Amino acid sequence: MIFKRIVLTKILNNGMKAEFAIVKDEGSYHAALYLNGRHIHGPPAPELHNPPTGESTHFDGQPAQCRPDSC
Repeated sequence: MIFKRIVLTKILNNGMKAEFAIVKDEGSYHAALYLNGRHIHGPPAPELHNPPTGESTHFDGQPAQCRPDSC
């Protein structure tokens, strides 16, 4: 992964510094998230479920959240 440019920097409520950057990886550009200078791994863009499961059609790298009406 080759770092290209920081697009946005934000100081979060908990004091951590979040940076959103453009990086080049395997010949294509992707978004990357850094918290306090450390890269946070995850897919650069939501990925399709194949086949979709229930109401979920994409995976964004985060675990499924339990909604109050479905727990």
